[in-house]
Amino acid sequence: MEPVVTANRGETLSGKRSGRWLIGPQARTEGYLIYYRCTCTCENATVKEVNRNALLNGSSQSCGCLRAELSGSRLTTHGMYSAPERRVHASMMTRCTNPKYHEYHLYGGRGITVCPEWLGNFAKFYEDMGPRPSPEHQLDRRDNSLGYSKSNCYWATKNENARNKRTTIMVEYKGESKSLAEWAELHGLDYHAVFYRYQKGDTGDRLFRPSQANPAAYKLYPPS
Repeated sequence: MEPVVTANRGETLSGKRSGRWLIGPQARTEGYLIYYRCTCTCENATVKEVNRNALLNGSSQSCGCLRAELSGSRLTTHGMYSAPERRVHASMMTRCTNPKYHEYHLYGGRGITVCPEWLGNFAKFYEDMGPRPSPEHQLDRRDNSLGYSKSNCYWATKNENARNKRTTIMVEYKGESKSLAEWAELHGLDYHAVFYRYQKGDTGDRLFRPSQANPAAYKLYPPS
């Protein structure tokens, strides 16, 4: 971590440095926050408005260049060859670039691409996505018609990922539209049992009727 600026209450930060920020004149105020016009001293010389608190506590120290360097250093130093994030990145690359992959037709074969920044660059992928929150999280896309990129990807739980699949079955019930998996969860029902009913043609209350295998659901969701 680079040196962070210090100042007394009410003292201006203009002309000082915090991390890699060269602090310029006050730019604006927003509520109780004072924003300064700052210039990063890296080769990009990025200019950005940064609030006073972030400059004093060190939560903002650069335009992003410092974080990138630190991430790259950690990756180089520690390797991360067996990190779960590396396997996620490799799997993403395979789905989108390897025609021999058995599900390539669902990804690269239908135009799903990996952004240039992540293409073969695990360090940049890790910098943008950060560590996987838990073993239960998977890489998911907000819009399944678009490719893999920082703006379109997030770490999702397995349930969230399943609900966001192109093959998700959407069902309208009592004026609301949700995935079949969400309805099953809300009604305390086993998804596979509800899916079996759906395939048989059940709809409405009959589709989500309580299961004898789960009598507690009668109390939660009595027949209407």
